[in-house]
Amino acid sequence: MPNGLDNKINHCKAVMKDKYQALYFKVFNRKRIRVCLYPNCKKKAIKSHSVSNKRGLDLISFKRHVMTLNLKHNITSRDVYFEKKGVFESSIFLGFCDDHDREIFDQIDNFAFDLSNNEQLFLFAYRAFMKSYYFHYDNLETDSELLISNKILGLEKFDPLGPDLLEYTRSYYSFMYRYELKSEFDNLLVNKDFSALEYSAVEINHDSPTIALSDFFSLNCEDPIFKNSFLVFNILPVSKKKSIALFSYKKEDSVYIKEFLADILDENDSIIKNISLSKLILENCDNFFLNPVFYSNWGYSKQKLVLDYIVSCSNNGGALFSNEFILFK
Repeated sequence: MPNGLDNKINHCKAVMKDKYQALYFKVFNRKRIRVCLYPNCKKKAIKSHSVSNKRGLDLISFKRHVMTLNLKHNITSRDVYFEKKGVFESSIFLGFCDDHDREIFDQIDNFAFDLSNNEQLFLFAYRAFMKSYYFHYDNLETDSELLISNKILGLEKFDPLGPDLLEYTRSYYSFMYRYELKSEFDNLLVNKDFSALEYSAVEINHDSPTIALSDFFSLNCEDPIFKNSFLVFNILPVSKKKSIALFSYKKEDSVYIKEFLADILDENDSIIKNISLSKLILENCDNFFLNPVFYSNWGYSKQKLVLDYIVSCSNNGGALFSNEFILFK
């Protein structure tokens, strides 16, 4: 009898494991249908690019491919790795309907970059923020489903005080921070108040462009005056010899942001500036893309060290930055 009971228990565990794996597959591979992020628009969202092909990815691509940083869920962990993708598959998110994607970003997709054009500067910031908003919403939905499914299935893996709940809590606060900001960004767009943000730009001279980037992150400042400060960060390849690092932020945070970016904004030595930019990227950004040849030339050892550093930073770890991690050529 005990052996028979053990067999039934083992059978039940096997069935539950199959259900668990099937549910994970459903969560991570389901077809997600989204509506346009433009205020009050109910049309179906298309695959929008957070970095324009013509104004970014084409210049850093090799045979129409780039290296993209993937943050991928699977059954047991969250993998972080670089993957080669075609430019049409890279930087996409279900952001806007076809009409709004074309109309809103026409100024930055079809016209030459102009640092004196506040509308362009704002639109780069708006697109980066919306990509971050979508990414964190998607993460929250996924983590919520996994949290609920683990509890319903009653799996031994589920711990009400364990990593599942902690991951959900982190996703929740990351998204809610962006949710509260979305109406502010939307209002600036609708009212064409493009000068409401402040912008700082740094010219990057290089042998060839190696990176394009579009991201948004909170600075998590301990000073209560600046606790809600954010930075929108774009790296825009504008020619084979020059890129622009563009920073966007609230005007009331100007003094704090410029102090935070002093090693970049006030530095005359191009090597030191590029090292500081690389450190800022690896510690805070995930929506960036690299030239495949440049990445390949790192070799396996450096590739692994860079990825380990990215993972350590995301987990508040203590990995040390190396000047060898420079992302510019």
